[in-house]
Amino acid sequence: MSGDPLKRKTLLESKIGTDFRLRLISALILAPIALGVVWVGGYAFLAMVSLGTVLILREWVGITAKLSATRDVWILAGIMIVALVLAALREFEYSLASIILVVGMAAILPQFDGARKWIMLGAAYTIFASAGLMFLRQGEFGLHAIFGLLILVWATDIGAYFSGRLIGGPKLWPAVSPNKTWSGATGGLLAAVLLSVLAGQLNGYHQLGAIAILAAFLSGISQLGDLAESALKRHFDVKDSGGIIPGHGGLLDRVDGLMLATIAAFFVAAALHGFADPTLLLVELHGNAALVNLDGNVILER
Repeated sequence: MSGDPLKRKTLLESKIGTDFRLRLISALILAPIALGVVWVGGYAFLAMVSLGTVLILREWVGITAKLSATRDVWILAGIMIVALVLAALREFEYSLASIILVVGMAAILPQFDGARKWIMLGAAYTIFASAGLMFLRQGEFGLHAIFGLLILVWATDIGAYFSGRLIGGPKLWPAVSPNKTWSGATGGLLAAVLLSVLAGQLNGYHQLGAIAILAAFLSGISQLGDLAESALKRHFDVKDSGGIIPGHGGLLDRVDGLMLATIAAFFVAAALHGFADPTLLLVELHGNAALVNLDGNVILER
């Protein structure tokens, strides 16, 4: 019978995937932890980003060079953490110098022979994304900036997952990712824009058109990050970057979109409002005559 609940359940599972329950449980456990650490900030946020950076570096090296936690990997990871500490201190020039040192060390460390260009690319990509997160969080409106970025990327992922599974249709780029569809990409972008605009409205932001444009841009960038990681894994014939997150694979599989979106968000905000504190762009989007910080001090007056 077409009305059989068991058949309907089987059909739904075939649409959304049999691993959906495991993915949901993982998300429900990890998302509150991540949001809590973002809220606390400070050393807790630095520790979380540093740990994530080391894990992503190990996964990248494992994919491209088939190496695990070797001496040269730890040397590279150590310099990355120094760069993140400097970013946490808002020492932009010194942090940038450390980032350059990271890429330079990837170019000369002997164990990376045979995959050197890939290690250099992965090291640069990872440290730019991690340092971007640190710089944004340490800004005057860093909490709002990181929460907004997470909402946007997560909305993109969830919207793309469900619209792609339930609607289906033409493939987005089958040579790179055979499961991604145009309906998924569109659904992810719309979800990101709608949720970002709603969050902006609830928080008193008045430049909702600008928020919608920025959200659409960053959602597209986030999806490009996802596709780039899929291309990397396909090139090296790897299914997942790791197995640390049940239902999701490795950490890189989970944050691939966030990494590229963070880099884009940092440089867009810095270009519009300066490297000293890119998060002051949020003041411009607020549109009020004056905006104050949590201590009650006026940050910007028009």
